[in-house]
Amino acid sequence: MSTGTNAVYEYFWQRSSDSGSTWTTITSTTDGSVYSGFNSASLTADSTTSAMNGYQYRCLVRYMSQYWLTSGSATLTVTGIVTSYPNTNTVPSGTDCYSSSPVTIGSSNWYKSTSMSAGLTPQSDEMWVYPSSTETAGESAILKTSGYDFSSLTNPLVKFSWSKSSGSLSANDSVRILYSTDNWATSTFLRSAYRTGSSTQWQVQYLSLPLLSGFTNIRFGFEAYAFGGGEDMAIDDILVMESDCPEATGEAATVNGNDVTFSWNTQPSTDYNVRYRSLPNGPWVHVTPAPVSSPVTRTLTPATSYEWQVRTICGSNAYGWPLTKGTFTTNSNTPNCIQVTGLNTTVSNCSTAVATWSAGATADSFIVRLWKFNTMLSGWQIVSIQNVGNASSVNLTGLLASTQYRLRVIRYCSGVGLNSVLNNFTTISCRLAGETQISGQFSIAPNPTMQNAVLKFNSTDKTQTNISVQDVTGKVVQSLIYSAEEGENTLWLERQNLPSGVYLVTVRNPFQSQSIRWILE
Repeated sequence: MSTGTNAVYEYFWQRSSDSGSTWTTITSTTDGSVYSGFNSASLTADSTTSAMNGYQYRCLVRYMSQYWLTSGSATLTVTGIVTSYPNTNTVPSGTDCYSSSPVTIGSSNWYKSTSMSAGLTPQSDEMWVYPSSTETAGESAILKTSGYDFSSLTNPLVKFSWSKSSGSLSANDSVRILYSTDNWATSTFLRSAYRTGSSTQWQVQYLSLPLLSGFTNIRFGFEAYAFGGGEDMAIDDILVMESDCPEATGEAATVNGNDVTFSWNTQPSTDYNVRYRSLPNGPWVHVTPAPVSSPVTRTLTPATSYEWQVRTICGSNAYGWPLTKGTFTTNSNTPNCIQVTGLNTTVSNCSTAVATWSAGATADSFIVRLWKFNTMLSGWQIVSIQNVGNASSVNLTGLLASTQYRLRVIRYCSGVGLNSVLNNFTTISCRLAGETQISGQFSIAPNPTMQNAVLKFNSTDKTQTNISVQDVTGKVVQSLIYSAEEGENTLWLERQNLPSGVYLVTVRNPFQSQSIRWILE
């Protein structure tokens, strides 16, 4: 919608998502990434989604800083965004694919057809053909789709069929698959499709795209490349669906000298392929015999960097290799230096434990790393790093009761470190018969707060109690000793110079502790 312009006019645009019942003024704060020109005579929607279909817009014009005029409303219609995904959602006929214009390089383009020179039967009414056989080397064109809304998909899967008119392997014509999230202002290469058979037939390609989950207005492109004297190519039966065979997760490459163990989280009734190559661009090596199960170990070249991938196979469907790649570097040759084995931790009491392992071959030293689980951060936090020389055990002291820990022993030989597997353990409770417990009411008010607050807690006995405040890194920023009375206790928490953030307040007696979040604004 556009209005006249004049130096004495001011413009204010509004939008409504409920058919004009309520109106919201468009500002740089609320909608700056979606609209531009909201203080001018013309409003532009820079980015549209399917959710905006049916939005209404109007302009409020102020004249001479005192007289107001309100325009009529205009309704936005968003087309070409696919939002419904049954298990086999075919591309809408005549609406979702279209031939690029102008042709990228050359005189020919993709064209919609119901037949092909080799008599290839279309899979749907959306078969598109590129005449590679009449093109010269280097000519190309892009077949593009309109937009898909992946906001409702967790594991998006794109399936399509492609073929060449004779299936000949001698001609290297290929199709590059691209995607764009900005209406083709930019694009990202996914992978190439090649004919692998020797006869004219459709070859099904799968693209598992979990990295695009949640995106809107995703568009795909099929860029044909002619190498001269090749075969015509065809794309058909483009499907978008929620994948029931998602990519592998939890991939890890564990290096032990020049051996590497590939592992990942497996799913029932699912097979996997693994491949690796030396960086920067060595040939891909497939782990055989395929399919493989996790974990799988291979001996590689020492002191070499590699990248690797896991591909999911569900039944007869072999999905494409994922977009992401893992990397690792093998160690130099280190004779008689092997990974620590037999790592075990024995909990002695609520605050001590003993970790032991098999020393095996001679090592320069062993490094012990200890972590504890931080409930506030819901993650692991490093506690200590100890060099224990050539010992095969270490005493762990000063542990917290009823707390999860994990440790790893690293064997160092000639400057090369080999990690052991992680060993998890949990300390026991220190609770004894007749112990004093913090129970009942436990609160901070007000919370959140900008100033000081009141801490209340109950104690079943009179006892010395430690009150501590930790920041999100686990650092104690305040601490005091408080003489708790039996029953309810009230304590004044002073903010002092603490910056805004989330803190953990812990009330601890000799045997039991309790914590609560304190939010400072």
